[in-house]
Amino acid sequence: MRRLQSLIWLFSALVVFSLSSCKTGLKSYAFPQVYLDQQVNAYLTPLEEKYDDKGPILMQFTIQNIGTEPVKLCRWNSPLEGNFSEDYLKVLRKEKYVLYTGSRIKRKQKLIKSFVTLYPGESLSQVFDLAEGYEIKKKGTYSIAFEGDAMNHLPSTEAVEITVK
Repeated sequence: MRRLQSLIWLFSALVVFSLSSCKTGLKSYAFPQVYLDQQVNAYLTPLEEKYDDKGPILMQFTIQNIGTEPVKLCRWNSPLEGNFSEDYLKVLRKEKYVLYTGSRIKRKQKLIKSFVTLYPGESLSQVFDLAEGYEIKKKGTYSIAFEGDAMNHLPSTEAVEITVK
């Protein structure tokens, strides 16, 4: 009986811990996904039509608040960080996934500096080099899309295509 009570207590503690994972020390932020999907648009744009297989593959990631209220967004697991910390893009060549070669960062609690506030009508963009996180060595057409996740609560983007020559 005592062991069962200990297991119940441990399970309850884990549930509370997982529900509080977005706490920042000063405030707790709630991120209802449906609300952000209605408030925020995300776009992925190639900066060139064709790329050289030996050079950088520069792309721009943009988020825009299309709602009427300010929103707080987490930069983690998105191009807004400025570097690759996780496999957050869906990169395909000939309908096969391209190998992710970037780093993977284990995270703890989100910090205030990890968030950005977008006011109505405001947007934020970040340019990044796709070749720094993915093995883009073969010539051909690639399909790229950003996939929002439970960490950043950003909406996913439509896929865009690039040509590597």
